[in-house]
Amino acid sequence: MNQCGEGFRNVGMILEPSEPSADLQDRIIQRLHEEAYYLRIRRQFAVLLLLLISSLAVLPFTVFALFEAARLSGFLMFVSLLFSDSAVALSQWQDVGYSLLESFPVVPMIACGVVALVASWSLSFVLREYRNVWKHRPLLHVGR
Repeated sequence: MNQCGEGFRNVGMILEPSEPSADLQDRIIQRLHEEAYYLRIRRQFAVLLLLLISSLAVLPFTVFALFEAARLSGFLMFVSLLFSDSAVALSQWQDVGYSLLESFPVVPMIACGVVALVASWSLSFVLREYRNVWKHRPLLHVGR
């Protein structure tokens, strides 16, 4: 800082503004692009954190629905038959196989799989981007 204040140079008795550096505009544009990038990352982080919380909240209900559908359709009885009386199951393997396929709860299994995939995908993003979201200091400090 000089005697006349920052950003000015003393030329005799007249104060003239000093010239900005040549790359100042490039640095400003670069910083604005960084701000836009980190704002987008923070929004994605917030949305995916909300998605993670909601999918983890729904996951026990879908697992319960899967087991309930398997119990009601008789799928668990056929599976227990495979382990309890395997000789009969092996002698009638085609009928037991068709019965397993007919009684398999497809829709609850798909629902449980989709919820588990969404939870794991959003968890991986949240864990990967957690450090990037909080390490960046914003350009404008509101409230200071």
